Amino acid sequence: MIPPNRAHSPGHSAPTAGALWLLLLFLCAAEVSAQGRAAPSELSIVQAAAFDHWWPKYRRLLETLIASQSGDSGRLQVPPPRPETLQREIHVGPGMSNRYVPGYTFYGVHTQGSVFEGLFLMDPDHRVKVLVNHDDPEDRKPIIEDAYVDHMNGILREADVEVDDPQEAVSLTRFFLSTFFNFTVHPEEASIDSTLQDQLQRVRVLSSSREIPQGRRALVFGERQASLVFSPVPHPMREAIRPPEVARSGDDTFIIRLFTWHPLRGEVRGWEIRIEDDQFAYFNDRTIGRWKAYRFEGMQ
Repeated sequence: MIPPNRAHSPGHSAPTAGALWLLLLFLCAAEVSAQGRAAPSELSIVQAAAFDHWWPKYRRLLETLIASQSGDSGRLQVPPPRPETLQREIHVGPGMSNRYVPGYTFYGVHTQGSVFEGLFLMDPDHRVKVLVNHDDPEDRKPIIEDAYVDHMNGILREADVEVDDPQEAVSLTRFFLSTFFNFTVHPEEASIDSTLQDQLQRVRVLSSSREIPQGRRALVFGERQASLVFSPVPHPMREAIRPPEVARSGDDTFIIRLFTWHPLRGEVRGWEIRIEDDQFAYFNDRTIGRWKAYRFEGMQ
């Protein structure tokens, strides 16, 4: 049984102010930049699925924003909702897959400005489903949701995955965590280079503390120069972090223990995850250490 500290995604009957203003910024950017690029057929299918999923919420948000501006001629007027505006602002990231689940590809999808974000799955028959949906910028928590676990277990059943060796158990667990935490990383849209964006946002399943970014990175903003300085890993963390470990219990249960690095929070978390009868049956995580992981210099 999954522990009770797991989060459910609550529903929302009305859009929040933050969502509306992010949508306004999204629309302004859409009017300035209307260019798109041809996508391979799989990406087009995923993009169409994302449009179908987000269009009703997008239209309601926009209509609410327009209504709030009624009679106010001094404010920037928002154009009416148009399907083509949303369509061209949906970006599909690179596909993610795991060799133990062949034929299933996971895609992180987002709109410009990340007003909407989602994790989508394409199965071997090119059917697309939504695994995680973020359509309210004020309700995004880095907590693994029940629905995500249920979807992943459904995929394992559908693909007839039989977890029968430790390497497979660790591989699936790493994929389970990294896919959830990283489908929202979009380094190609960074205002600084993609390597730095990746280091600042991507959650890593660690094999050692050496995988945590260290040292100084130069930043260039036009004629200005600055630095991103990563703090040293505290000594207790260097001692605590170990490669993933797996123990077998009986014929059909694996217990996996590993560590993850969350750069924006400057946090190392320890995980214990149990795979039982080829399903993710239990997980528990806790903070192992937290520190100010980085700072900017020369940004004034």
